[in-house]
Amino acid sequence: MDRRGGTWKLLGSVVYAHSKELITAWYIGFLILIFSSFLVYLAEKEANSQFSTYADSLWWGT
Repeated sequence: MDRRGGTWKLLGSVVYAHSKELITAWYIGFLILIFSSFLVYLAEKEANSQFSTYADSLWWGT
């Protein structure tokens, strides 16, 4: 860490300046997780006992 915190100020200003893009990226990632877990649940619930519930598929997705 530098003494004056310039690096942290720069990082904070970049996060603040691009907050909408970061929120959009997190939101899209969350939707992909939900959708892919649902598809895995539908595909594997009969064949694989590991995915017996949708929550198991969500855990697999994470």
